[in-house]
Amino acid sequence: MNDAELRTRLIRLAHEQPALRAELLPLLKTAAKLTELKREIRLKTGEIVPAGTRVTVEYDPDDPSLAILKVEGKNAPVKVSTIHLHAYLEKYQMPPARSELRRWVAEGTSETPTGKKAPADGWAKDGSPAWTLVLQGNF
Repeated sequence: MNDAELRTRLIRLAHEQPALRAELLPLLKTAAKLTELKREIRLKTGEIVPAGTRVTVEYDPDDPSLAILKVEGKNAPVKVSTIHLHAYLEKYQMPPARSELRRWVAEGTSETPTGKKAPADGWAKDGSPAWTLVLQGNF
C-alpha cells in the first residue's frame, strides 16, 4: 500500500468513526507534509542523508531563505537553502528569473517554492514563503 492509499483509508476511517477523528487528523496533517528526498544530502559533518529518506519541510519564520528539514528517524534538523530545495525534493520549483520577481512585486503577488500563490510579502496556506521574501534584495 502506498502513502496515497493509506491516506485515503485514514480519511475514510475518520468519516466512518467520528470518535477517532481527534486522533487521526493530526496524523493526516503531518503525513501530508512528509516528502521523500529524490537525492542524497551530504552534510558538513560528512554524514549522508540518503535518497528516499522521508522529511518534513519547514521554514525559518525570521529568514525564509532557510528551509529546515526534519528528517524521519533523526533528532537534529537539516538546514538547506530554500533556493536549493528543488534539487532534493519533488514538487519544489527552481527560483524564478529576476524579471518574474519584479513583475510579482509590481502585482503584489508571488509564487512560492511549492508553486502556490501568496502575497508578495507573505506566505501561502501550505506554509511556504513567497519567492519575493526568499529572494528579498536579489532583484
